[in-house]
Amino acid sequence: MSRRRNGAGQLVGLGLLLLVLVLAVWTSVASATPVGGTAANSGAPGFIFNSGVGFTMRDMEADKDDQIVDEAQSSRFLAKLDVVPSKYIDAYGLIGAADFQLDDADYRGTLATAYGGGARGELFPLWFYSTPFRVAVDVNYLTFTTEDTLGGQDIKARYEEYQASALLAYQWQGITPYGGFKYNPTYVTMEGSRNNLVGDTDYGVFIGLDYFVTPNVFFAGELSIFAETSIFLAVGFTFPENR
Repeated sequence: MSRRRNGAGQLVGLGLLLLVLVLAVWTSVASATPVGGTAANSGAPGFIFNSGVGFTMRDMEADKDDQIVDEAQSSRFLAKLDVVPSKYIDAYGLIGAADFQLDDADYRGTLATAYGGGARGELFPLWFYSTPFRVAVDVNYLTFTTEDTLGGQDIKARYEEYQASALLAYQWQGITPYGGFKYNPTYVTMEGSRNNLVGDTDYGVFIGLDYFVTPNVFFAGELSIFAETSIFLAVGFTFPENR
């Protein structure tokens, strides 16, 4: 019977992961900094490492004139290392590469080093209560500086992204679907330009899935809408094993 349950769980996990992948292709875009990967800490104390690719699209407006609007895009490769001293809190660093593009302005920024970090705290359940549900808050920061030539002038763009999220996750065998809300302001400082940019919308929602193919190795997928249209796909390793 336990083998049947495990087999059913694997099929459900594969189905959910496939759904995330199909939605990713359908939206034709991929993400900012992911909230999951993993959405819950089950092997504390320990560490979690994952790396993945993403792409985000969002509307940006001039900070001094909201009538000037452009569509921004950014592709990313990010590696994330979590240090998990307790199942109730973890801190992580981010390092990778990213670019930045503006459609109407025809700005095509070079690939740049992206870096940042964040922390997450689990609010529920407390240590004396057992449930597969998890409620947590996550905050992080990501930045990079890219460059392009416009009108014979080199213009650097410093991209800064802040994110504060509240998420609800459900752990079932090796599958953890999750979702939540986030506050995600974005700022782009254009060198030598009066029209620095800010995100048109700061609030969004996200859904995702962590799927453990072994007790230590997992795949993760995450979709976001409203503040940005994005997806992030990653593979990771956790030690000790997911429990």
